[in-house]
Amino acid sequence: MLIFKTLIVFACIISVSALIPAIIFGLIETATFVGESAYQIVRKSVGASGNQKYVRIQNTMGKNVVATVRCASGDDKIDEQHLKNGEAFAWKFTPNAWGSPLFYCDLETNNGKSARWDAYTDDKRGDKNWFLRGDGIYMGNADGSDLKKEKDL
Repeated sequence: MLIFKTLIVFACIISVSALIPAIIFGLIETATFVGESAYQIVRKSVGASGNQKYVRIQNTMGKNVVATVRCASGDDKIDEQHLKNGEAFAWKFTPNAWGSPLFYCDLETNNGKSARWDAYTDDKRGDKNWFLRGDGIYMGNADGSDLKKEKDL
């Protein structure tokens, strides 16, 4: 019986010693993910790397408001999107050698609002995060902070 108890204790020690590295590495991996900014997470989700840029549009217009968004540039047309409240879409591109493309977007909502705005231009370099709200179209950080109204609705 003593041998049986010794084996159980020994097995527990081996199991715990195997769990400790897994717990430590799991916490480190989680801490790394938590430490990422919303900006980094969005760039990863659209697959943007290096000098690629992204444009992201999120509907925050309120419950039951569906936003239909059509975006294009001189060279590219982005598929039409129908966004419910809280939904977003994004696309990536590489600016050309002599400047950046102009991406414009048209918005129509099921509550009768509409607008056209420049989603990406030469003078608005960098990744863009757009938030569609009930009173206008805002640009800000990927996490929704530092919003600045760009267009009235």
